Amino acid sequence: MKRFAFLCLAFCLLTSGQVFADSPLEIRLVVAPGTPGAVKTPWGEDETVYCAKEPLLDHKAVAEATVLSIGAREPSWEVEVRFNERGKAAFAKATTDHKGEQFGVLSNGKLLVVARVMSPITSGTLRISGNLTKEEATDLAAVIQAAVPKAVNP
Repeated sequence: MKRFAFLCLAFCLLTSGQVFADSPLEIRLVVAPGTPGAVKTPWGEDETVYCAKEPLLDHKAVAEATVLSIGAREPSWEVEVRFNERGKAAFAKATTDHKGEQFGVLSNGKLLVVARVMSPITSGTLRISGNLTKEEATDLAAVIQAAVPKAVNP
């Protein structure tokens, strides 16, 4: 299943893929096949995406993920990912340095989303849209939120 939308980024939801070692959440650059360090990542039934070996950000950069309903009459659903200060700076740099390129968002080795950077995102907030149903947005936000580090009480 693929869905498209344009905000600051264009997104495609990916239905499956297992490639990387288990990691709660990572954002990796999508690269051309044959790029040194590229890792082959299955996309759906018959497509492949190649991701850089090293992540640009990980779960430690995320503060929270929530579901948003946009529009009153016919709501559309989005997932808003808010980065912490470390993540905000890293994501701003990554989207500035890689404008026009794609990122892959992975959770526990599963490719969830591929996003094309349309312009730098310096606000510290990423919105994932694409004609998502309420259930799809809720599931995606839950996966991302589950990766957010929990505060440790001293």
